[in-house]
Amino acid sequence: MSAEVAYLDTSAAVKLLMTERESPALRRWLRRRPERASAALVRVELVRVVRRAGVPRLIPDARKLLAGIHLIRLDDVLLDRAADLDPIEPQPARFAQNARIPRP
Repeated sequence: MSAEVAYLDTSAAVKLLMTERESPALRRWLRRRPERASAALVRVELVRVVRRAGVPRLIPDARKLLAGIHLIRLDDVLLDRAADLDPIEPQPARFAQNARIPRP
């Protein structure tokens, strides 16, 4: 993977699969970041979201999307290290503007 990797959580992956208000901005932002990564848990969560939304026909599209994402395995050591991290401060509004991703 290159130095600039976009980490996608499940909510971002959903926005790539189903059109939501933030989907176009996210797609534009990701064009400059072709390398994507996510926790392996996204494999479960994304397909479950699709089923819960009542659109099982999107499951093959979800799996295709997942195939283009580097999945990070979560083991006990990694989970413990993540739990021990200090809290992070929310990014200021100008970060969201610079990244061209709308703030929630």
